[in-house]
Amino acid sequence: TAQSMLSDSTITSVSIGILKDGIAYTSHYGALDAGKKNPPNDETIYEIASVTKTLTGTLVAQAVLDGKLNLDDDIRKYLKEDYPNFQYKNEVITIRHLVTHTSRLPANWTGFEDAFKKEGDSIIQKIVEIGKNYNEEKFFKQIENAVLDTIPGVIYEYNNLAPNLMAHILENVYQKSFDELLNDFIFKKNGMTSTKIRLSEGEQSRLANGYSKGQLTPYFPIPTWGAAGGIKSTTSDLIKYMRLQLDTTNATIVESHRLNFTVSPTFSLAYYWNIGNNSDGTIHYSHHGGAVGMQNLFSVYPAYHMGVSIVTNSSESHTGDLLHSTVRGLVNDLKPVSYKHQ
Repeated sequence: TAQSMLSDSTITSVSIGILKDGIAYTSHYGALDAGKKNPPNDETIYEIASVTKTLTGTLVAQAVLDGKLNLDDDIRKYLKEDYPNFQYKNEVITIRHLVTHTSRLPANWTGFEDAFKKEGDSIIQKIVEIGKNYNEEKFFKQIENAVLDTIPGVIYEYNNLAPNLMAHILENVYQKSFDELLNDFIFKKNGMTSTKIRLSEGEQSRLANGYSKGQLTPYFPIPTWGAAGGIKSTTSDLIKYMRLQLDTTNATIVESHRLNFTVSPTFSLAYYWNIGNNSDGTIHYSHHGGAVGMQNLFSVYPAYHMGVSIVTNSSESHTGDLLHSTVRGLVNDLKPVSYKHQ
């Protein structure tokens, strides 16, 4: 499977982590930098980008169980400002809308969408510059000026601002920083010692270089809370996260997987998790993450007692499709015999 991925000229390295029936398997292939003999390993740190949202969602589920939040509460209940613009025809934005991409708040930082409309190889640099110049003050100004175009909770539109607003709300209800909440509720409890938003100098040296079109790319900036895509992690830590997500005795995990919004008969959402249907009638929970120079796909299949994580330090327009088809192939190979012909 890895060799098949490496046969794509844009891929130079692949890290695969699998948890099957409680047993962890990790394998690494290729070279992190073309022409060098530096294969990734269990300690290689990657930007996991939007897979971060699932950790944010796990914290929201914890807050719901702790009685700190209610999914159908007006989000303004947990904010210090009034935000009269956070409603449309008396229909308000709720916590559920934030975790299902249905709030109708702006999808990205100011200027982000415009950068994509312009052609040329400088798009990546423009996005990174926008991110570097964006901060919490600009974030609050942007949402304060936002105008909803329809009723919240009806239209799905993928959103990178809502998870950061969610992080701010979590900070308000727990009176702790978002980084502390991640550490207290997820990282420390599960031994995820190499997973964090902000890396130390030593950890930074283990962070893989990212590439696009064969060119070295800058790392993605963390302009606000990092709740939409700021986390970095290793394959071994992602397996620990997989183990947590497959623990059906954990009330927080069960809650975080609960159906919150249906987009179509084959696609729905839990707490930021994408819920997908398998051909045999079972379901899986997954999320794709795409940074400017890395991409990854993280999926758990509770019925098969299995999880799969694939990371590559290359980011092209077709890399996501390649990751999805690769995971599907691995799952078909490894799922229990009882499900193979259903």
